[in-house]
Amino acid sequence: MAKEYEQSASLLEINKLERTVFMNLQIKSLKSKFEDLINEKNEAVESLTQEMKFSDYKYLIFSQEFSKRKQIIDEDKILNFKAKFPIENIDEKNIYATHPVYEYLQAKVYYYRVLGDFEQAFKSKTKVINWWEKNKIYKKEYFPKYISDLKNYVSLSYSNKRLDLIPAILDKIEKEKPNTFHQERLIFNTLALSKMLFFLNENQFEEAKNFVNEIEGKFSKYYIRKALKISIFGNFAVLFFILSEFETCIHWVDKIIEHKKNEQRQDVQRY
Repeated sequence: MAKEYEQSASLLEINKLERTVFMNLQIKSLKSKFEDLINEKNEAVESLTQEMKFSDYKYLIFSQEFSKRKQIIDEDKILNFKAKFPIENIDEKNIYATHPVYEYLQAKVYYYRVLGDFEQAFKSKTKVINWWEKNKIYKKEYFPKYISDLKNYVSLSYSNKRLDLIPAILDKIEKEKPNTFHQERLIFNTLALSKMLFFLNENQFEEAKNFVNEIEGKFSKYYIRKALKISIFGNFAVLFFILSEFETCIHWVDKIIEHKKNEQRQDVQRY
């Protein structure tokens, strides 16, 4: 299974155990077996080193720059940023293993978003989505990460004025077959926010109203973070205000008021 999922860290542990086993067995082809194990070890180490390097880039860019929600504008800071994270100098063709490619592409998304280059960020995120399509075996193992990538792809589609892509992405999320209740909840939470926003942005108000009726009864079934719940209910309130259905609008505003002690999404709570 470790080989199937290309888990380099697990492969290294297995490699160490196999050495001990072969040593104890004292088989005739011991030298050949050890040479094979050393070659396998070298490949796993190289793959893991690449993966962790790009993972470091991703998390450092996010924690130091992207989490501030500010683009770098100062030219000196841009040069320092590029020197610290030389992502543009890396040839993707030289990354031969599966997981390092994913971490590299994710790092590129954050890298270009910090630089305000949303077109390149979008192209990198498109490659991330293509990575999932090429490596479907990992969807089950890393389902939350997969859904998160699709959700972020929706966000970047807005930034790049590619609203034409969004229905297909939402449809992809909706058609995913969850294997656990947690995965089912994750899909519900993602669609409750993203699908509603799409309907509002596209002035598809009747479709939005039907969607509210479809999912309203499910809010008691799934745990939803307060900040997310406030955002979802805020979209519902906006919808029914637009439709001049003010009693229903007030109903959802009251739902928001129930969370008035929550410090998150104060912008929505000011309704």
